[in-house]
Order: sequence, then structure tokens, then C-alpha cells
Amino acid sequence: DAAYAGGQEMNSQIPTLASGVSQLSVGGDQLATGLGQMYGQMPALASGVNQLDDGAIQLSSGIGLLSSNSPQLLDGINQLDAGSNELADKLGSGAAEGNNLKLNKSTVSMFAAPSKLKHEEYSNVSNYGEALSPYIMSLALFVGCLVFNFVFPIRKVSMAGQSSKNWWLSKLSIGVGVALAMAIIEATVMLMLGLTVEFIPQFYLIAIVSSLSYMFIVMFFAMTFDNPGRFIAMVLLVLQLGGAGGTFPMPLTNGFFNAIHPYLPMSYSIYGFRQAISGGIGTDLYTKSVVILAIAFVVFVALLRLSMDHLQKKHLNGISQLDNNQELQAVEAQ
Repeated sequence: DAAYAGGQEMNSQIPTLASGVSQLSVGGDQLATGLGQMYGQMPALASGVNQLDDGAIQLSSGIGLLSSNSPQLLDGINQLDAGSNELADKLGSGAAEGNNLKLNKSTVSMFAAPSKLKHEEYSNVSNYGEALSPYIMSLALFVGCLVFNFVFPIRKVSMAGQSSKNWWLSKLSIGVGVALAMAIIEATVMLMLGLTVEFIPQFYLIAIVSSLSYMFIVMFFAMTFDNPGRFIAMVLLVLQLGGAGGTFPMPLTNGFFNAIHPYLPMSYSIYGFRQAISGGIGTDLYTKSVVILAIAFVVFVALLRLSMDHLQKKHLNGISQLDNNQELQAVEAQ
């Protein structure tokens, strides 16, 4: 009977046992899942440990740097403390002296304007037209040289059988004469019209060297390449309108014009005219401008000599016709 009762009681506990087994199974699955997730996070955990190790190294390095600079930091703190005490003392003494001051017109003016502003002009122009005159004068000289080489039959020989040297000398003489006349007439007319010029000799000098350099730059291209050369001179003129800095300061223009500015002859002509008319730029830049324009004149006169010698050799070989280079103008003349 006791065994039977025990069996019955055991049978009654079987559902509970089965439920526990099920819970144990679910718990086992959860444990397996958790272990899987933990295993999946192991690389991140390892990376975090490495980062923690790197941070500890950096922290140790920073602590070492802080420790090595601690004496300087402490010295700076001491200097700051001393300065603060000195400032407080000076402010106190200043306040005490201020209480002893008598307010009058002089002391009020001193506190209202403790310093005086001194204004000194390094150059002066009376109006916008006068300020623009260096650009206009330089441009007029270049255009004059361009027009002369368009109109004058520059490639024609003055007489049959002329050597290349005599041919070159004839064009050199007419070019120099016209350039000098243009420069002197322009400068004189501007003075007669009332342009205020600070340095008149420098004014005439820069006009002359500008005109000479322009004349033989254009003449070289016109002589060497004929009408395509005249077109090159026109392109040079257009580039100088924006790149010479005659209307606006170069920092206000774009990068292209700033890049070509140092290589344009009109840039130096404008510098020279500005110094001669109103001053302020300096004699060094004026001298540099005159020298560069003079060098351009000499270089292009020499290039013109080589070009004309080459052209005559071609002409004698029957390759080119020197006295028929302006056929269009000849047709219009008829």
C-alpha cells in the first residue's frame, strides 16, 4: 500500500517534472544564444581593450609632458600673480592721482583725445581724370604706334638694291622720329590742357621711352609677320587694357591679368607716369620702369635688324615680295 501510494504521488509530480525539464531546455537555448552573442561581440571587446590600452599610453604620455612642463606652468602662474598685484597697485595709485586732478578744459581734452592723429598724403590728385591720365597717356602712345604701323608701308624698301642694314636704318630713323614726336607732343599738350605734373623732366622721359619701346615692339611684329603681326600687336593692346593696372588696382582684378601684369610694357609705362605726375610710388620703381622700357626698345630694335636681314634674303631668293605687303591699301588708294 505504501508503495502504491508513493507511485501515485510520483505520477502526480510527473507534469511538474516535465514542465521543469521544458524550462530547463528553454533556459539552455537562451544560454546558448547568449553565449553566441557574447562570442560575436568578442572582436568589439578586443578592439575596445586595444583602444583602452592606446588611451592609457596617450594618457601616460600627456601626464609625462604635463609633469615636465609643470615648472614652466608654475613660473607662469607666479608671473601672473605678480602682474595682477602690480596692476592692482598701479590702478590704486592711478585712482588716487585721479582724485587729485582738477577738472578743467585741458584735462577733459586729454581724456577725450589722449593721442593725435597725423595725416600725411604721399601723393595727391585733384580729380578722377587726373588719376586716370597715366593710363590714358600710355594707351594713346601705344595706339599711335599701332596706327602708324598700320598706315605706313613699313615693309617697303626706300630704293632698289638697298642693303638690309640701310633698309633697317631707314625704318629705325623714321620710327625713332615718329615716336619722339608723339611723346613730346602728347606730354606738351597735356601740360597745356592743365594737367598738374609733379616732376616734369621725368614726365617727358617716361613718355619718350614708352613711345620708343611701343614703336619698335609693334614695328617688329608688323615687319616680321605683316598683317598677322599687326593682329598680334592688337591682341597685345587688348591684353594691356585689363592687365596693365591702369583703371583698377591689380589686387581687384582676376588671376589671369595678375599673372601677365609683370610682362606687359604698358604696366611700367603707367608706373612711370604715375610717379612723374603725382609722386608717391617712389623713385626706385620709376627707375626700374624706365630701365625695363629702355631694354625693351633695344631688344626689339635688335630683333628688327635680324628680321629685316632674313626678309631681304627671302626676297632676293624670290620667296617674298617686300614692296607688295599692303595690297588692300593699295587697292583702296586706286
